[in-house]
Formats: sequence, structure tokens, C-alpha cells
Amino acid sequence: MSGLGLAEKFIEISPSAIKLKKNSLFPAHKLSSADMEKVEIFPLNIVFFLRSGKKVILRFGTTFPDVIEPVNESIDSFCSINNIPLELKKEEL
Repeated sequence: MSGLGLAEKFIEISPSAIKLKKNSLFPAHKLSSADMEKVEIFPLNIVFFLRSGKKVILRFGTTFPDVIEPVNESIDSFCSINNIPLELKKEEL
């Protein structure tokens, strides 16, 4: 259902790109590995820094906590394959 745009969010990771759909109203973003400068992983979101100076944020929320770890591991693998710097951040209050 996510791929058809009927669900709210999805992430699709291929060897050379990441496709993000943050909500059902907007089209998906395709982030090429060549366009990424670095990636920062926080406990409840991932920030993709692009070479153009823009950043794209994927927010997980707390609704489906079992999805967060597999996505983070896949992003880690994607970054290591494509030589993209990855930082794991902790949010302190």
C-alpha cells in the first residue's frame, strides 16, 4: 500500500539510491548516493545532508518502534557501500 501512495510513509533502499515518501500528500524523494554528503542517525529520525546544501529529514515517531532498528541498519549498510559518512547521534534533553 505504501508504494501505491495509499499509506503515510515508506522508505525503499537500493544499492545506489534511497526513495523516501514522508506522507501521502507529497511525491516520493529519490536521494542518489552521489548527491549525499553525509547522514546523521538520531533515535527517532534520520537526517540526509545533500551536496546542494539541503537536508532531508525522515521522522519515525513512536507509533512503530520495531521498524526503527532495521531501517537504521539498512542505512548503515547503504552508507558503508557508498562511502558516505555516517554519524550516530544521541539527543540529550
